[in-house]
Amino acid sequence: MKFLMIERHRESLTREVLEKVAPAMFEYLEKLGKMGKAQHWVMAGQAGGVVLWDVESNEELAILVSRCPIYPYTTREIIPLWEPEKAAGLVDTLVNQMKELDVE
Repeated sequence: MKFLMIERHRESLTREVLEKVAPAMFEYLEKLGKMGKAQHWVMAGQAGGVVLWDVESNEELAILVSRCPIYPYTTREIIPLWEPEKAAGLVDTLVNQMKELDVE
């Protein structure tokens, strides 16, 4: 299962806190990257980052996200993702249903 997580810093993430947790966060995400569980990017010009998670379940995602050292200092938006090949079949089904309902 793949998920995109957009993470933004809270006001409680002060410079002092960031100096303490950032090295541990990058180390944690690097370790997960080597395991094939996460790919991480920092957002240019914004306080936060994005992570592409590749996990076996929602439960695994919740555990990995909550263990990240920066977790208490961020808000997150998590978006489930589909492989494009799988989504293409759904689009065909929706278009056919719309035609049957005479929806423009």
